Amino acid sequence: MEKIKHICMILLSVILSFILFEILYYFTAQGIYHGNIPSFQFDYVDGTKIHYHEEGNGEPILLIHGYMSSLNFFDPIFKELSKNYRVIAVDMPGYGLSDKRPELIYTKEYTADLLVKFLHQKDIQAFYLLGHSMGGEVSLNIAHKYPNEVKKLILVNSTGYFETPKNKAPALLQKLAIGSFTLHSIVGNKNLYNKRKMYPSYLERIYCINSSTPKDTIYKINAHNDSGRLKSSIKHIKTPTLIIWGKEDEVVPSENGIFFSKDLPNNRLVLFKKTGHIPFFEYEKEFIYELTNFLRDYRK
Repeated sequence: MEKIKHICMILLSVILSFILFEILYYFTAQGIYHGNIPSFQFDYVDGTKIHYHEEGNGEPILLIHGYMSSLNFFDPIFKELSKNYRVIAVDMPGYGLSDKRPELIYTKEYTADLLVKFLHQKDIQAFYLLGHSMGGEVSLNIAHKYPNEVKKLILVNSTGYFETPKNKAPALLQKLAIGSFTLHSIVGNKNLYNKRKMYPSYLERIYCINSSTPKDTIYKINAHNDSGRLKSSIKHIKTPTLIIWGKEDEVVPSENGIFFSKDLPNNRLVLFKKTGHIPFFEYEKEFIYELTNFLRDYRK
């Protein structure tokens, strides 16, 4: 009996220490790191504030990030792309420094419409489109609904081929999960094959951004997701498409890229070996090479 009590006391001490660490790190991060999050330009679309980063001249290319991410994750390729293109990276509503009000609509279809309106306000009627992970599925919605405006499509480890289960756990529980630095660290490492490429500055930045998201917004994003709605329509998207995938992706396995390649009528598939969910983190030069060749040379 005494041994059991001793084990229980040790477990309780570990749990309390973990909770204390999470609380202290949360307030430390909000106080120290939150002020270091880069802020760029803002615009309003239908009353929704959109944070974006725009640089460069030439043909426009829109970059759309993934789930619980932000435009900052495109830093490894943003500057290089902006040498030849007008690059616009956006924080989708609910993410980054964009609007996070719970009353907004967070479906991928609605987000697609909103981002096209955002481009129209900038007098952009035709553009290249790159979406990573969940941003790839938003990009599929844009290409499907606005085929004459998307000149070329780039899907990077994209969701959308299969339906993502709706998470209807209590809002407070989801908020606690999003507010956990430990969980962010685990997920961040799972995203990459080469773990050393997850720079601490990125992890701290995305943690600060995500942990400030209202609990009701987190719940709405997860419970009302419309992932997989376009599966039967993928074969009708005729936009020239580059599909880039990391073969060791543990988040969205590379089989998804192969399925996309079989269904999209006008595509090229590139699989990076020894690469996880964010290939432009692990092989930015090779990624830029494939991307720029596709934008320059690939034709219908």
